[in-house]
Amino acid sequence: MADFKDYEVSVFREKMLLHFFLTDIYQHFWLERNDSLEILHSEIDNFGYDIVVSANGKTRHIQLKSLHSGSATSHFKINERLATKEGGCVIIQEYSELNSSIVVVYHFFEATKLEGYKIAKHTKANAEGKKNDRKGIKEVPKKQFKRYGSIGELIKEIF
Repeated sequence: MADFKDYEVSVFREKMLLHFFLTDIYQHFWLERNDSLEILHSEIDNFGYDIVVSANGKTRHIQLKSLHSGSATSHFKINERLATKEGGCVIIQEYSELNSSIVVVYHFFEATKLEGYKIAKHTKANAEGKKNDRKGIKEVPKKQFKRYGSIGELIKEIF
């Protein structure tokens, strides 16, 4: 069986973390706020977002990223088109395993703040060994994301 952190189960991990986020946000709105929300899924993320969440008269176009706690990842690639969408933002789900459960800490970045960050490079080099720029993709350091210890703290901030 593949290790949960292994690239061979990345699609499974991504889907599981999406559902983890959706469960967290639905549960918070239902139990803590006694309120409802609307969630739409993007079929293709050409515009930089995975889901659209509307609640309390506010809409957020959200790009979800995941990161295993303790990972060496220090930068995240973000599509500039996300900044043109209402409430465009990026949420990192930093996850770890604890007592046979998944524990998630959230990190948040407002996409309107992409100006000034460097253009991302392709991960693979071309025939000449050069890694070309990825047009329309910015690279944002993890330290620029605000950390939230719970879904409640995150929701309070963004809704």
